[in-house]
Amino acid sequence: MARKPARKTAAKNLTKAPSTDSGKQSRPGTAELKNLINQLCVERQHHIDSIAEIDETFREFGIGGGASAPRKGKGGRRKAAEAAPPVAKKGRGGRRKGSKAASAPKAATRRAPRSGKFSVTGDEFILQFLKEKGGATTEEIRNHWKGSGRGGKAENNLTGLVKRNQVKRTKLAGKAGSTYSIP
Repeated sequence: MARKPARKTAAKNLTKAPSTDSGKQSRPGTAELKNLINQLCVERQHHIDSIAEIDETFREFGIGGGASAPRKGKGGRRKAAEAAPPVAKKGRGGRRKGSKAASAPKAATRRAPRSGKFSVTGDEFILQFLKEKGGATTEEIRNHWKGSGRGGKAENNLTGLVKRNQVKRTKLAGKAGSTYSIP
């Protein structure tokens, strides 16, 4: 069987020294590649330093775990961040080089939760309303709920009451909604 000459010539073209034209084109690409690698190394170090700073802030506030906690089976990338010296704490926008005083971190302030605003729970509120009226439609319960200044939806509580068999639900024939009564 005869050999295919195309394969031989392709292999010879690959091993030949590049001509002067193609060599000139590859030199700027090599320089660009070196610059890009250097830039990526600088960015990588910046990220490692930032992770170390975040971990230090977490330790300062007693926050453990999260994304910074070492994971089982993962390699030594985290070790480099933990071994890095602690970085000076920065405020909101970061400290300027000429500034001498470091800004103190702000204490976390939380808004008070809205629960506990009413003396009667939502379930008890609905049960009392149904006892007074002897039964009510979804719309009547919804209006009573909103009229008392409660947020959210009464339907959430109604569903729970029906599931716990504290309220009986009867679908309205030919209409949307239901009638609720105490069994």
